[in-house]
Amino acid sequence: MSESDKAARTPDIIRTILVADDTRANLRLLTDILLKAGYRVLPVMNGMTSLDAARTQHPDMILLDIMMPDISGFDVCEQLKRDDRTRDIPVIFISALNEIFDKVRAFEAGGIDYISKPIEAPEVLARIRTHLALREARQQLEAQNIEFRKAKEGAEAASKAKSEFLANMSHEIRTPMNAAINMSRLLLDTDLDEKQRDYAETTLISSEMLLSLVNDILDFSKIEAGKLELEVTDFNLADIVESVVKILGPKAGEKGLRLTHSIDPDVYPYLKGDPVRLRQILLNFLNNAVKFTHNGEIGIRVQVAGNREESDPQPVTCALQPATCNPVPLTFEVTDTGIGIPQAHKNRLFKAFTQADASMSRKYGGTGLGLAISKQLAELMGGTVGVESYEGKGSIFRFTAIFEKGAASQVRGQRSEVRGQRSEVRGSETEFLTSHFSLLTTCRLLLAEDNIPNQKVAMAVLNKFGFSADIADNGREAVDALRKTRYDLVLMDIQMPELDGLEAARIIRDPASGVLNPNTPIVAMTANATAQDRKKCFDAGMNDFISKPIDPEELLSVIVRQLQVTESRRQDDPQPATCNLAGERSRTVFDLQDFLKRTRGNESFLKNFFSDLPRHILNEIRKLKVALNEKDAVKIRLCAHTIKGVAGNASAHRLRAAAESLELAVKQGRSDLAPLSEKLEEEFEIFESVLSEMFPDVFAVSAESETDETSEILSEETQARLPELLCRIDAEIMPRWEKNKEVFFIDDVEELSVMLKQLAEEYQSDFLLRYSRSLCESSRRYDIERMEKLMAQFPNIVDRIRKSEVKT
Repeated sequence: MSESDKAARTPDIIRTILVADDTRANLRLLTDILLKAGYRVLPVMNGMTSLDAARTQHPDMILLDIMMPDISGFDVCEQLKRDDRTRDIPVIFISALNEIFDKVRAFEAGGIDYISKPIEAPEVLARIRTHLALREARQQLEAQNIEFRKAKEGAEAASKAKSEFLANMSHEIRTPMNAAINMSRLLLDTDLDEKQRDYAETTLISSEMLLSLVNDILDFSKIEAGKLELEVTDFNLADIVESVVKILGPKAGEKGLRLTHSIDPDVYPYLKGDPVRLRQILLNFLNNAVKFTHNGEIGIRVQVAGNREESDPQPVTCALQPATCNPVPLTFEVTDTGIGIPQAHKNRLFKAFTQADASMSRKYGGTGLGLAISKQLAELMGGTVGVESYEGKGSIFRFTAIFEKGAASQVRGQRSEVRGQRSEVRGSETEFLTSHFSLLTTCRLLLAEDNIPNQKVAMAVLNKFGFSADIADNGREAVDALRKTRYDLVLMDIQMPELDGLEAARIIRDPASGVLNPNTPIVAMTANATAQDRKKCFDAGMNDFISKPIDPEELLSVIVRQLQVTESRRQDDPQPATCNLAGERSRTVFDLQDFLKRTRGNESFLKNFFSDLPRHILNEIRKLKVALNEKDAVKIRLCAHTIKGVAGNASAHRLRAAAESLELAVKQGRSDLAPLSEKLEEEFEIFESVLSEMFPDVFAVSAESETDETSEILSEETQARLPELLCRIDAEIMPRWEKNKEVFFIDDVEELSVMLKQLAEEYQSDFLLRYSRSLCESSRRYDIERMEKLMAQFPNIVDRIRKSEVKT
């Protein structure tokens, strides 16, 4: 068990997870993943049972499938949220349904998260740990609310008194300072010799610095006293950003720094809010970046803010009239390659009158108020501030703010529109995609991206089109990965730590670099979309270019275009290719490495998982044939959906694609369902054949019959002790069986089988011993269906023992 998995288990608390899925193979897979991670698992196979189990067992979390035969997961979740006993249990949906409206419906029903099949074990465990931790933290916060409220009231009173004092003092100082500055400026307009001008300029610079500090104190005191009010006016966002760059551009140029700025194409250009305070925050962030950066570059980026789970759940407000408030949330980032901030000092950054290090004030100057004021201004604008920084490597300071769409007619001047170039999948690419889609999704992709949110976005887009990818956190990791694995395509970010994307591309193209294929297509992914940036990418040996934020259709077009070129070259030059669109039968049918990677599985579990999987799929195919004969579209789609989910979790790519095609055809109301069903059945036969070839020993094993009706020959000693055995069964076993006969935990069933085995051995009952072994085997293999049958048969087992007693 890994260290992260051990987090699920403490000496006093073992978290309980209820898993509801009507597909036995999926239920077994999830059960194995959770048990290995240290959770207690409560598996159920339909919606109504999951409701009963939640109400009686009170699990810490529920993993809920959507498409179940008796009642859908949506309905189950809605009923759970209406019940006081289960309202607070977090529900995570796990489904092969991947449409936006399905996900929206899940969240509307009360779910807190949504995982798409095929599942990835690390993802499932990470989401469970995160939501359990959030739930625990929320409960702790609620318990501390009273104490915090009292402390807050005392702090607010002290803060108000301090702020009023600071405001008075700041005003008293500012009056003479304005005079000193203006007089210095007037003096500089007169005829002065070199020494006099030097003295006057020094006086002016020092006065302006002092006034800046006083203004900071004044702003801080106003904010603390709650007297600062935001202006509401129309403005051009590009003008604000460009004015900040113009102010600090010369200072950056003097230090040899490259200063860039960009506004994402989907950001609305004309806003309504307080442009002065927005400029103030940007100036604070950018001034710090210039101050603490000695070489490299600094960048400003503006983008639309996404909905963040950790954001304040309070309603969005703005300074405009409620009747017309139409919020536009934006994120502003200032990135530098400066000295960075030690981890231990990050928590001091946005506190008043402090800097990350006391020595900074002596070396660089400043009071440490700039970031504190920026934080409070951002909060007044309905946003937050944050920082990512690594000592010696640089920092990213960001803040969010909420505006409203403004009117261009109310803004002087017009900004030059910068639009992203959107690619579309064109003719030959469409044909290529249509004919090779199921095989394209088996190609190996590598995503080189250091930003975790960007990684998630890219992976989500890739998964949407059926692709999967390995991740490298920087250019060096990308090069190392290409030395070990033949990838068919690399998606490469440009700005990464340790080794940037451009240098990584140059190394990959070097035949002496040690990568397995120096000609691997590389697609640049960057927020810098100028012609100069594109030229740098192509000069470094990259094959294509895509701008951030990523447009899904553009990304698909780029991937198809590059793989199409690779395929054409492969046909012209019969060299080995990793993405063999015409072959690799076993990998496209069943990808063993993908299955083990996603499930953290081992060969022992793998054999257990696949031992009866073909039987489950065959049962669904039989149901599908019946539904086709009855022309029942709902049942056809349900069967196809079930097979798609099972095949996806089993890394059976071609079978999954065939089931998905049939499901989509039903959804579209098409009539050509029979050929698609035949194709699905054909793919299943191929899949079953590959499994038999890979694991011949698994499918040669026949299940031991635990329902053997032959009579048991008992020794005289055993016959004499039968009444004692039955008494112990009634006293020790039956209460446990009654508790678990309908809803059971895996470990409870295993404990029950161990107790039966001990009794069978003690009283020399071969019949009871065979039953206990079968029950133990089914629990260890997470065979939910067999466990249910065996548990249901237990009263019959006891009756047979009683009959043996009567015969004696």
